[in-house]
Amino acid sequence: MTYEGEIQLTPDEIIRESKILFTFQNLLITEKSRYESQANKLLEEISLHTKTTEYDLSYRINSDTYECRITNLDKSGNSHAIEIPIPNSQAEKLETLVELFAQSEAGFIH
Repeated sequence: MTYEGEIQLTPDEIIRESKILFTFQNLLITEKSRYESQANKLLEEISLHTKTTEYDLSYRINSDTYECRITNLDKSGNSHAIEIPIPNSQAEKLETLVELFAQSEAGFIH
């Protein structure tokens, strides 16, 4: 049974999304200290550029948002960007950036 406006994923899309979610959760655990270091560097320098085997990642702090631009390193070279509001507290700023780094490296942003 489907509801009006509900998006139906294909079996391949479900598998892809499951893999991305698993990778995201794994990165949050295994890379947390690296992400915290990156967050502190971004907060100091306003911009940060990193790379994975699959993505070129650029982060920037705007007046009231964090911006992330992802470029696929495959032949397509597709690029996607996201902006998220900057939280008020320092702890929330750090947590938000850690999650943003994990999401972008997992390929969650597309």
